[in-house]
Amino acid sequence: MRHKRHIEAKAKFSQIAESRGRYYIIHYSSEGLASTTTNSPRVTSIAIKDLKEGQVSSFSIHLIADEKGTKLNDIEKNYDAFEREMLTQFYNFVKSNSDIIWISWRMKDVEFGFRHIEQRYKKHTQLEPPSIIDQNKLQLSILFKDYYGNNYTGKPKKAHPRLKRITELNNISDKDWLDGVDEADYFKKRKYRDIHTSTLRKVEIIETLLKRQIDGKLKTKAKWHEKHGFSPSGLFHLWKNTWWCQLLTWSITLIIGGIFGWLL
Repeated sequence: MRHKRHIEAKAKFSQIAESRGRYYIIHYSSEGLASTTTNSPRVTSIAIKDLKEGQVSSFSIHLIADEKGTKLNDIEKNYDAFEREMLTQFYNFVKSNSDIIWISWRMKDVEFGFRHIEQRYKKHTQLEPPSIIDQNKLQLSILFKDYYGNNYTGKPKKAHPRLKRITELNNISDKDWLDGVDEADYFKKRKYRDIHTSTLRKVEIIETLLKRQIDGKLKTKAKWHEKHGFSPSGLFHLWKNTWWCQLLTWSITLIIGGIFGWLL
């Protein structure tokens, strides 16, 4: 089973490499569950990057405010209107790119994910948003786990999430990065641009991790058995793809052949 997941993830990475134009990377920020009195935290910014062309599209409450000429101190009283306009622009983008496959990091449920964004859009408009079918959503975090096993970032010295750990392991700059708690705090302090910059930075990091994986240059803590397991198919893969296993097999064959030749 472990080896099967590894092979399926490997095939998926090959598909991405061969059809980069079909894949967009997405990440977003919100005010956080701890910072809201509702069950649905406000979406504050969304960033998207075309994997092939490298074009970035972004949507943010503060950008909408800027378009409308609203002063910084007046943004808060217009949160609902600006969030509604931001999400409308986002879903117009989704509608015009309906065949795209979206790559994200742990955007998986109504607390943080596509369903959360949908919920916010419905709340403001009472309309159903353009659909993003589940088959067009890829979780890079899950692909990495399928390819490498659960411990590919090693045991953390601090309680950092995997994205932070794999970023540090690969010496990728985390300049402008804000953790989720920090993003919520910055939202309270009206530091909207910093939140948006953090969201953009995380999209760049996810892209870099994916490209290094495709190029075979991603650094992980995964051991061979964690990637392939000890199933017959996993052991066969070890024999087929490592020179020392084939050398050992060849040596044993020669020895056995020599013994039988001597006996005969």
